[in-house]
Amino acid sequence: MILAALKFISIAREVICMIKKHVVLITFFLCTIVLHGLWCAVGVAEVTGKSTIKNYDVNDENGLNLAAIESIHHQIGKKTSFSFIVLGDSNGNFRQFNDVLRHACARNPDFIIHTGDLTVNGSEKEYREAIELCSRWDVPLVLCPGNHDLRGDGADNFEHFFGPMNFAFDINDRYRVVCINNNNMKQSGPPTNKGRLWRYENGRGIEDNTMEMIKEELHVDKEHFIIMHIPPPVAQFRFKAFTWNGAAFLRLVEQQESSISRIFCGHIHGYGEARHGQVPCVVTGGAGGNLQIARDGIDSRFHYVLVTAHGDRVSHEACFIE
Repeated sequence: MILAALKFISIAREVICMIKKHVVLITFFLCTIVLHGLWCAVGVAEVTGKSTIKNYDVNDENGLNLAAIESIHHQIGKKTSFSFIVLGDSNGNFRQFNDVLRHACARNPDFIIHTGDLTVNGSEKEYREAIELCSRWDVPLVLCPGNHDLRGDGADNFEHFFGPMNFAFDINDRYRVVCINNNNMKQSGPPTNKGRLWRYENGRGIEDNTMEMIKEELHVDKEHFIIMHIPPPVAQFRFKAFTWNGAAFLRLVEQQESSISRIFCGHIHGYGEARHGQVPCVVTGGAGGNLQIARDGIDSRFHYVLVTAHGDRVSHEACFIE
């Protein structure tokens, strides 16, 4: 027993001496293990597409639009009166956009809808900068995709940060919002070697399967606010309207006009109002992008639109920023 103990002590001394001699090498080895573990953790986060921006937990399954909609439901609930802001085309001019948000949030809206072109080129960097800016204001913001938001890798970035491009949600028991991606362009040839870049004809518009989704939504027993980036071919908006399924969309509006409260669009950098039948169509594209040259029916000033609902009465007003 004593011999075994003495042998153990002798081995322990040898181990201690070895550690002293190779302390640098051992330290390097341990650091390598730790760094490898950290690298693996980062790698997993990148593969799963998960990151944190302010108070938002962003991943492919729980986008910022869903978080905003949940907040809207929590704030409005069963209330019959509410207000919201519609604006669009900030186009990466975050200084002007922040000023528009400052004026808009001073009206104490329940939420904000952005009609698209939050960014210029749809890059991840632009999306992150825009999200950080919007998170400074304690108002839920829902984003509808614009054509600039989908440039390059923009479609993937939109879906990663905000979720599906076509979606709908209830505001309360009476009103519902339908957000439509109408930035698609009809295919006229095979894909290029650059992935999402295709050859197109007939201008931007609504895909056939999205038209079916709109038809289904408008049969829901609600009054609908339709949100899309590019305006339909109506009155003074025709010069920048979508054409693919444009006529079919207007026929649907005629058939379902009793269930449509308003159509809100952007794309034209200014403010304008028109009607198709009894349905108001409002263009609000003055949240920061270079303004459209003034023309008949288009007011070329920075602005936002305040929408107010009291029971079955809905009103809207353009609020210009001088």
